[in-house]
Amino acid sequence: MLSKSGIKVGIALPQGFRDGAIDLALVREYALAAEAAGFDDLWTMEQITGRHAFLEPVTLLAYLSSITQHIRLGTAVLVTNLRNPIQLAKAVGTVDHLSGGRLTLGIGLGTNTRMYGAYGLPGDRRVARFVESISVMKALWTQESATLEGDYWQLAGVPMEPKPVQKPHPPLWFGAHTEAAQQRAIRHGDGWMGAGSTDLEEFFVELDRVKRLLAEAGRDASSFPLSKRVYLSIDDDEAKARERMDQQLGDFYGTLGMRLDDISWAICGPASKVLEALHRMREAGLTHLMLHPAPLDMRHLDLIATQIAPEL
Repeated sequence: MLSKSGIKVGIALPQGFRDGAIDLALVREYALAAEAAGFDDLWTMEQITGRHAFLEPVTLLAYLSSITQHIRLGTAVLVTNLRNPIQLAKAVGTVDHLSGGRLTLGIGLGTNTRMYGAYGLPGDRRVARFVESISVMKALWTQESATLEGDYWQLAGVPMEPKPVQKPHPPLWFGAHTEAAQQRAIRHGDGWMGAGSTDLEEFFVELDRVKRLLAEAGRDASSFPLSKRVYLSIDDDEAKARERMDQQLGDFYGTLGMRLDDISWAICGPASKVLEALHRMREAGLTHLMLHPAPLDMRHLDLIATQIAPEL
């Protein structure tokens, strides 16, 4: 643990390569340095289709499991409706074993159904499909012979071995914006992570709401991590930091050319400015931060490990 307050600090992993050349040496060096520096966890994200070369997250976690020893590993987030839950349950259980029980599974509904046709999926009842897929995975992870009669999947005494190392299963952290989505997170999940693309001011509204919903549901907030992906770029030259961030967000979200002032997704500038924003998030009640620097390079990893995390 790097922080002085006890808040847990994770960091995103290099995963996308805009020139098409996969730099596996960087991935390895970065992951090992993050573990050596004391980060709590290392995170992947999902982009299956897209213009730039982007490594698939679950497969990448299997690789990370083989080269690291202690740091937790996570996905933030998998759009589970675009995956078969039986196959995903098997892959997740496998990675949990390969890592010795270090996996956190971030899942989400996704913002729209634009890609459903490419996956051969109908766009209707996506919430029902999402909730049922979670039930399928939990049944396979926890029941000796899983039985479930759903609208989309029917399991009649289906076994799956080995069960995950973590019991009853790897923790499920939900990405959720709306009140209904946050209620699902509390009902079915083990933690919440605010999206990196959420406006920073809107995020505080979401955080207050999820804390209220936890209290109303009678859930112990101390055992339900509250997190956010935070895009940041550290440089005394704020214009240079913003340029780097604009490129990264453009690569992933297709926002290249937009002014960061308009979207308010990221914190760009000197370390003091970044710390001010992160302190505000911590004081608002976050128990975990997933920091996503632009660019994802060794310089930023070192700056966060030496100048940011110890001051949180």
